[in-house]
Amino acid sequence: MWEDNQDKRAARSQMIGIVLLTVLFIVWIQWLAPRHVPQEDPAPDRVAEEAPEPADDPGVEPPADTEDFPDPADDPADFLPSVATAEDEDEVYLENDRLRLVFTPVGARLVRAEVRLGAEDEQSIQLVPEPEEEAAHADAIYPLGVEFNDDNLGQQLDRRAWELAEHDERRAVFSLELPNHAEVRKAFELDPAAHVVDVEISYRNLGDETQQLGMDRYPSYILHWGPNIDSGDTDHRLIPQTLVWRRTGELDSMTTADLAGAPGMVRGVMTLPEPEWIAVKSAHFVVGFRGLQEGADGWVTGDEDAFRFGLASPPFHVAPGEEHVDQFQLYVGPSEMNALGAAWATLDEALRFFESDWFAFMDSFSKFLLGLLNGVYSVIPNYGVAIILLTAGVRLIILPLTYKQMMSMKKMQALAPEMEELKKQYSEDPQELQRQTMQLYKDRGVNPLAGCLPIFLQMPVFISLFRMLYVAFELRGAPFFAWIDDLSQPDRLAHFAALSDVPFLGHFEYLNVLPILAALTMITSFKLMPQGAAAQHPQQKMIMMAMPLVFSIICYNFSSGLNLYILTSTLLGIAQHFAIMKFGGEVNVEPKKKDKKLPRKKHFYDAAQQRKRQMAKESRRQQHANPSGGQASKRKKPSKTK
Repeated sequence: MWEDNQDKRAARSQMIGIVLLTVLFIVWIQWLAPRHVPQEDPAPDRVAEEAPEPADDPGVEPPADTEDFPDPADDPADFLPSVATAEDEDEVYLENDRLRLVFTPVGARLVRAEVRLGAEDEQSIQLVPEPEEEAAHADAIYPLGVEFNDDNLGQQLDRRAWELAEHDERRAVFSLELPNHAEVRKAFELDPAAHVVDVEISYRNLGDETQQLGMDRYPSYILHWGPNIDSGDTDHRLIPQTLVWRRTGELDSMTTADLAGAPGMVRGVMTLPEPEWIAVKSAHFVVGFRGLQEGADGWVTGDEDAFRFGLASPPFHVAPGEEHVDQFQLYVGPSEMNALGAAWATLDEALRFFESDWFAFMDSFSKFLLGLLNGVYSVIPNYGVAIILLTAGVRLIILPLTYKQMMSMKKMQALAPEMEELKKQYSEDPQELQRQTMQLYKDRGVNPLAGCLPIFLQMPVFISLFRMLYVAFELRGAPFFAWIDDLSQPDRLAHFAALSDVPFLGHFEYLNVLPILAALTMITSFKLMPQGAAAQHPQQKMIMMAMPLVFSIICYNFSSGLNLYILTSTLLGIAQHFAIMKFGGEVNVEPKKKDKKLPRKKHFYDAAQQRKRQMAKESRRQQHANPSGGQASKRKKPSKTK
């Protein structure tokens, strides 16, 4: 056992470590954590100067080792119409109760994609990034553009004015005729039951010869989304923007921050062979593509600030007068279980509370808790109340574990005086102190690990609930009461603008009430809980009192829904403490009575030690009887005289 000065040195070191970790965490959040950065250049570089070596990942394959798709900007083909002008920029609207889309005839592309949320659309979000500088549509990058692998086409069709062939509230068809060459059509239709846009691209050969688009590993064309997604939540503290795809029944992912220089990038392009779907998700929103024909590869280019992703259609050839048609689905909506599941099978797998496969069980459990939360909300339409009731339910379920933990702590507290006596008695013999301590636990029927095991069993439950509440889309914009009008954000009762630029203190720019209340309740809970001998040391007490403060500082700018859960759980823990203290009964740490009729069989080690002590005792007895060493002196007998 350590002496008092060693205890003090250890406690001081622990306190210094806790303070340093807290400061580093705040510094990381304030200045180093990744945040959303406006796109400086909406068009990513199309060809890298030097191609890095491809990764050994079988799920990522580089494109053919040739130049990127041709773009005849300097020498357009004769059949291409002139580049669109401002007069060609009249907008086309599609709308239902889930989406409001705005298309421009220039390239038949999407310029606005509004996800409609809230009773009066007050929580709606527009996902297409706005160009920083005003520019003609012909010079901008927008979603749902098409890049052809054709010497005459390239990206030129995105700069031409398409004709609106059909249009109603849910469907729009754009057509572009290339005289004596081809007619290209894009059809967009809103799904009435999901956040899905059905996309159809057709290519009709108007020439006299068969046309081949794409060859070998080169696709015919790429349907893509870009640049980036303006979801407004890419600066979420612990949930980075992520590229995710499903292939051969397995999910894989990569954060968009890792795109630049990623091992799978070759010439600035990464190809994902034939995924079931490919998507980009942020904390609360998902945009994803699914090809309805076989052979479409996933395609990604760019970096964290400006990237494009989509599907590359496989090569095809078209005879004169014939038409080739490809069909796609585009999901534009919330990262919410029901909305994702309504789009197509397996897209709901994009919602993951734990990215690592090591935590697959906890991810499933978090989704189960989310289902319970939504179930409570369906009865009581207030997510703040639902969080309180769900937390109470979880606390009630684990009450047996809490009871065992607290009764074990009471037993340890009852043995504290005897432990102190043993410490004084065997202060110079640590091994004997340890043996006597374990014998004391054994005689009194106390398991020193019984107080720790329930805590470890509870941790996966609380971590799953913690993570679910941190990520759940359902809390976005959900009010609780009074000033708490968004459970996905800190409660922010007051704003101290003067602190915003002050180092360290900028962490407390807003007055957040819930984490302060949580800290006070945690300190109260610590004072009420039974304490063992180690925790009764003044230095240890100081550390235990500091831990709630450190934890509350870390959680200070977390969402109000998460801090509401922490506060509720701590308050319920205090209530359980009083209930167990009143109705749990007294602990019994009296020595166990030994059964004389059935003597306990000795352990072989104890038996060996007893034989050793018996032999040593016999040896000492013989030495006492014969001080000369136990050997009789041999004297020569006198010989008889004859």
